[in-house]
Amino acid sequence: MTKLSRYSLTNTSLLAIGVAVISLCVICLATGCMDGGSSSYTLPDSTLEIPEQEIWNSTIILSRDGIIASRIQAGHIARYKKRTETFLDSGIVVDFFDKQGRHTSILTSERGMVKGDQNDFFAWGNVVVVSDSGQVLRTEAIRWDNAIEKIISDTFVTITTALDTLHGFGLISDGQLQNWEIKKPTGKTYRDLDLNRRREREPDSTKTLPLKQVPADS
Repeated sequence: MTKLSRYSLTNTSLLAIGVAVISLCVICLATGCMDGGSSSYTLPDSTLEIPEQEIWNSTIILSRDGIIASRIQAGHIARYKKRTETFLDSGIVVDFFDKQGRHTSILTSERGMVKGDQNDFFAWGNVVVVSDSGQVLRTEAIRWDNAIEKIISDTFVTITTALDTLHGFGLISDGQLQNWEIKKPTGKTYRDLDLNRRREREPDSTKTLPLKQVPADS
């Protein structure tokens, strides 16, 4: 880990900081930054704040009762002295594991944050979660609640299963994307199945395939 020394501010530095302020404001407006939301996040209070430590191309391991809960890889990790959050960017890949330490799903996003001692993980920007069973979640912002082992989102989500694609606002799901609930569903798109696969799934091929959504455990 590399500790940063103090910088002297030149005109060029001030110009760069001004551009950064505008860029961060645009990001907040585009993704709906706000405090307290289940999948919201908060950028550093001041863009003049310099990270105490920066790490490149590193991995963070989050555990639960001594068992790995998630493995986070990022191209850039920044930690701030007066903050409990660790910020990540430059290509994020997260592997999730269940209580027995078995791999359940993988997440990719543009940016992320690990929040304090709770080990909650926030991700935003082209977030894609793919479960080992093949289900796919796409959204712009999610939170992994480490205590209850749930994926939570307040934004628009799309879930693709073997049978269909569902859309809506707000989601709570387990890490395997097997037990999930879309809070405000807005639509569903059915997918055509190969005839041989259809016959294997149901003895009478004239029947329609059942579609069932299993609510997440509370």
